[in-house]
Amino acid sequence: MLGYNATMSSLERKEHHEKLKSKYNNKINDELEYAYGWMGNGNFLDALQNQAPNQIEYCKRSMEHPPLKLLEKMQQETTVRSITLTRTKCEADIMSKPSCYLCGKTLANSIVSITDFSLLKCNCGQQYAHISCADKHISNNSQCGICKKYIMLNHIRHSNLHKTLLRF
Repeated sequence: MLGYNATMSSLERKEHHEKLKSKYNNKINDELEYAYGWMGNGNFLDALQNQAPNQIEYCKRSMEHPPLKLLEKMQQETTVRSITLTRTKCEADIMSKPSCYLCGKTLANSIVSITDFSLLKCNCGQQYAHISCADKHISNNSQCGICKKYIMLNHIRHSNLHKTLLRF
């Protein structure tokens, strides 16, 4: 398409665009600007490389001024199957033994067993610890060593880690 290809870098595309403008003496600037815009669109470049029918259809609907004739021709001639995204189901490992973030010892027999524990939260995330370990840690370090924000301490009694993971 006018000498552009999907593997060109941004600089190569820009230089090629300038060459085309000078070659045609600025007579078809509007058309060249459209082509340059298409070649700068990441979705269009992916569609050129992959030629998946659903990606071509997405370009037809999402681009501001899509090259409809080119996209329709590509859609008719493609032999590539549509891209399908699959979602893997994640399940909690109920049988593993959670450990204290601070001392490394076992915190509970499983994430569904009822226990007393502490939840430590900061911008880095949340960690679980024994209540005594968390109290000692907070008395020495009230701020996270990584993000430097204050650590929020929450003692949770007679609950399980699984419910806490779902709640917080």
